[in-house]
Amino acid sequence: MLVTAMGFSSAQAAPRLAQETSPYLRLHARDSVDWRPWGDTALAEAARGNKPILLAIGYFACRWCHVMQRESYLDPAIAEIIHREFIPVLVDREERPEVDAAYILQASLLGLPTGWPLTLFLAPSGEVFFGGTYFPKEDTGGVPSFAKVLTEVAAIWREDPAALTAEAARAAGALRRALVPRPGSLGADEMDAAQRSLLEGVDPFRGGFGKSTKFPRAVALEALWRAYVRTGDKDFAEAVAAALKAMTEGGIYDHVGGGFFRYAVDPEWRVPHYEKMLNVNAALLALLTEIWRETRDELFARRARETAAFLLAEMRLPGGAFASALDAESADGNGHKDEGTYYLWSETELNRVLGSDAAPFLAAYGLAPPERRERRTLDDPGTLYRTEAPIPDAARTEAALSRLRAERNRRARPERDGKILADWNGIAVAALAEAGLAFGERAWIEASGVALAAPAHRLEIPSGRLA
Repeated sequence: MLVTAMGFSSAQAAPRLAQETSPYLRLHARDSVDWRPWGDTALAEAARGNKPILLAIGYFACRWCHVMQRESYLDPAIAEIIHREFIPVLVDREERPEVDAAYILQASLLGLPTGWPLTLFLAPSGEVFFGGTYFPKEDTGGVPSFAKVLTEVAAIWREDPAALTAEAARAAGALRRALVPRPGSLGADEMDAAQRSLLEGVDPFRGGFGKSTKFPRAVALEALWRAYVRTGDKDFAEAVAAALKAMTEGGIYDHVGGGFFRYAVDPEWRVPHYEKMLNVNAALLALLTEIWRETRDELFARRARETAAFLLAEMRLPGGAFASALDAESADGNGHKDEGTYYLWSETELNRVLGSDAAPFLAAYGLAPPERRERRTLDDPGTLYRTEAPIPDAARTEAALSRLRAERNRRARPERDGKILADWNGIAVAALAEAGLAFGERAWIEASGVALAAPAHRLEIPSGRLA
């Protein structure tokens, strides 16, 4: 395959990833980098040339994956370094969760940063010797540019590939030994200790777990709730209710269109990363339903109904299965893509859309500025969240939200990752069935039944199991 000064031509690059099933891989088919999909072919190519592998792991809805693609992987100069020094391999973490999990563990064992995009350098045999997450286009805040990282890693590899290979193999061996199953027991005492440990990690002031970045962690919250049901200890119940209230009133919840974003980057839950994931929303729908059955809290009922409506309206594919995610980015009126564009509002825009209703609306809802924007304006838009002020007129507020919904529908929508994942669809099927039963919504139960059957012809393997 010929390489030009501008990287690989579209005719040359397209066949490599354009026919892949993953929308994330197809998104990178026109990169200047000539990516290989994960597999034996790529590993064999690295072994033949004794070249290290540049492994990039990301997913379709990932904000910083898109930024790194725009800044580096579309750049012919960066691609030239990569093609000369490395075998580039691209992985969709949702399509290949076993590959992602293995390399997250290897990177963690080496003390490397983890997250997505995950950018790792492997020996030809496949073991990690260096890496990180997002590397910027230029030197930023003490983080070297991606071009510098590539050049330095290539130089170190050329100097002593045997030493790097041996070190990577030792780390991988230690990981394998650490993961060997060991005999043990899991009884009531162990469960109590685990649940008490979870309770100690709860943020008592703002709900949830952690002091900065906040993930919903629905499974951990369900574990606390089950501890309450088993023991009657109200500390568990209060921790779960406080977390759910903080999330459902915060900016991590989409107050205009329903549904939850993947996580928040601030302890108050106000500043989200704007991707919407099927597994997150399905798990939180199930949790809201479970807690509402006991508490009959009207806020939780409302959010459960809105989340179910979001799943059915925005995530359901033709045929009834559910898509994996909505992208974090969307385009503004000039076609420029940025994080959260579809979801953000400025005070000027709220005043224009709501008129005389804007003032009471802004008393009940605040605007949290996004974590970071590629462009800044004087009238910076923000994410809606509920303030502590009570809503004096629920009907008027709902009418205002409806007008905002109609206005937002005129914007360019985030792209949808139409990939069907069996496990995430399973979470959604169970959540809709349980919620439909709890709230008396037969249509949700019927939709869950269709979704249960829908992936079979797409995902069933010869043994009859779902892939």
